Amino acid sequence: MTTFQTEGFTVTINTGYCPVESWQNLQKQLYDLLSTIREDNMPSRIDAIMLLLDALQPDWETARRMIPEKRSTAK
Repeated sequence: MTTFQTEGFTVTINTGYCPVESWQNLQKQLYDLLSTIREDNMPSRIDAIMLLLDALQPDWETARRMIPEKRSTAK
């Protein structure tokens, strides 16, 4: 589902299983897809894809909390 705000939008994906694992799988699949792009097959515009990838990256503290051994000590 997509919801729109004044200066952005939010996409909510019901994964049916662990959302962190789903997020990691999505990251890997996007990386695999982008790694197939070469100079001779690069689309002329991929700025929206790059914005999506940037938005998918957690900030430092969120990423640290995603590491299992850090969860118990995260504040």
